[in-house]
Amino acid sequence: MSVYFEFTLSLLKEMPEVRAVPFGLPQVHTKREHDHVCTRSHVKLEVGMRKITKTLLGGSAVLATLLAGVGMAQASGDTPTSIERNGSTFYAEDQIDSVWQQVVQDYPEKLPAGIDFPALAPAFFHPVEEGDHLFEEGLTELIAARYWRCAWLDDSIQSSDQRSIAGQANASAALEKYSTLPEVSAAVDVPTYLEQIGTHAAASGEDIAAAEFRLDCGIYVETEATK
Repeated sequence: MSVYFEFTLSLLKEMPEVRAVPFGLPQVHTKREHDHVCTRSHVKLEVGMRKITKTLLGGSAVLATLLAGVGMAQASGDTPTSIERNGSTFYAEDQIDSVWQQVVQDYPEKLPAGIDFPALAPAFFHPVEEGDHLFEEGLTELIAARYWRCAWLDDSIQSSDQRSIAGQANASAALEKYSTLPEVSAAVDVPTYLEQIGTHAAASGEDIAAAEFRLDCGIYVETEATK
């Protein structure tokens, strides 16, 4: 029996109502060739503590968790050859680290001081489920954009905690560029997303940045071991 998983962008074009993860992470298609059954589920990031690790989660238990089972990938100057399936373009799991490195090198917008993109693709791209995992072209760009946004949200929250008006202004100016990042405008209804976050923040009495970070950035965490 052959089992493969397709991680697609389809859900990113339909903003769901605010729930555990309002960003609307990609749908997972599990197809079993012997019975042609297609089951679907939402992939959700595990919610954790607010702070992003300032050292790329390096050498920590968090990194071991996020990248469990991921071997070191060598940077490549060429994007791997894509896979065509059912009219869509995908990359295999063993290609995804190289694709990730291509996406994050020379990223069009800077991250906050002291923050860098992970050297390898996040754990989302290395599922624990057995089978061949295919990731739709453009998905790495969207996850990189989410990492970027969460980094700036964290910077905004810390600036607020420190009563740094200049820091908050700098973070706000950066966050306004989110829709200009690769693949975002094509896949994410940013105005609707921000409206939903604002509505949720108002209902919960939270600061907007804090509400979004809590809802949508749980994968970027810091533990006592990494402080």
